[in-house]
Amino acid sequence: MRTRSLFLIALLPPGPQERELQLFASRIFQAGGDASALALPGLLPLALGTPPRRIGNDELATSWQGIVSGFSTASVALHEGGLYLEVTGPLAELEARARALLEPLIAFPVLPGKGFYMGKATSADLACLLAQPPSLSFHAASLSLRELHFEAEGLRLLGWTEKARAWRPGRGKTRKRSSPPGPKALAVHEDE
Repeated sequence: MRTRSLFLIALLPPGPQERELQLFASRIFQAGGDASALALPGLLPLALGTPPRRIGNDELATSWQGIVSGFSTASVALHEGGLYLEVTGPLAELEARARALLEPLIAFPVLPGKGFYMGKATSADLACLLAQPPSLSFHAASLSLRELHFEAEGLRLLGWTEKARAWRPGRGKTRKRSSPPGPKALAVHEDE
């Protein structure tokens, strides 16, 4: 099978908040049956594209410089057919810095900087929209550079490999991970 790659820079909250996002995405999936709700759980896309050069932990960590405020989830909103759990905080600045590291794509199904992607909107999603979304607040977070692996034909995501990560554990401090974790694959479940 032929594959192609694309790179994503995303904001990741700490573990407990990531778990809450995964539970919320599962509720949307159960209500709407749309597997895209589970495709990017717990991460907020900031930039999609191809890197003009190799990007390591140190270079990714520079994106945190001068950013001291935290993040909070707001409400669920519809943007171009997708459901997003919107976030308040310094997203515009982080998105601009992430985009400067990648040669951005013109179009992609997930909109960078809109919030945590919760899947495609369907009429069944209205039940989840009326439900209370998770109210999360976090200061510690990380930026992750991931290489996404797709089928050559279409946009079916096969898996991803984390290439770099830059942590921000405390108020305005950054730390870097010594080496990126190994590859991960997404389980794809299709109804017969």
